[in-house]
Amino acid sequence: MKPSQMLKTLLAGAGVAVAGTPVAYVLLSMSGIFTFLLSIAAGYGAGTLVFRVGGRNGGPLAVATSVVATLAAFSPFFIPVLLAGAFPTRQLIPAIIAAVAAGLANRQL
Repeated sequence: MKPSQMLKTLLAGAGVAVAGTPVAYVLLSMSGIFTFLLSIAAGYGAGTLVFRVGGRNGGPLAVATSVVATLAAFSPFFIPVLLAGAFPTRQLIPAIIAAVAAGLANRQL
């Protein structure tokens, strides 16, 4: 990747993390199977955005940026529970599903 593409990828990741926090709030306030389905859609959308902004080169930087940005969007909701000593299954499972979908959105066929 060229340096300008790396910078665009990192900036897109920061944007995904900031814009994804309200989306994560809505996803975690839902219950049922729709939480998981919409987590897949949100993660895939975040990964696609990072992939396309970076010049469609993908690679390890785009995958890592999209996964970390997706987890950063969910982190305000599961970090406090982890620090309190509990295991936030209800918050972690949709976050992990979204992060995996974000990583898979960067695949190259």
